Amino acid sequence: MNKEVAAELDDRAYEVGKFIHQLSKVQDDHFEELYKEAQMKGWVKGFGVDESGVDLARDWLFDYCFNDFNQTFSEYCEARWVK
Repeated sequence: MNKEVAAELDDRAYEVGKFIHQLSKVQDDHFEELYKEAQMKGWVKGFGVDESGVDLARDWLFDYCFNDFNQTFSEYCEARWVK
């Protein structure tokens, strides 16, 4: 079976991919601003680091913002502390 891709799709797919990467940068920038603000204002305390040196407050906030946005961050943390 011969496969074929139209040049128009190449152009459109490139533009969509470029847009998705731009969105990713905006997301990352917003997250970093949030985390810096949380640190400066003392909004998160006592998380520490894991055995690999990972900042757990940052790690949990990242996971919450990007993966588990169905509850408040406080509720998310409480659910993880129970485990």
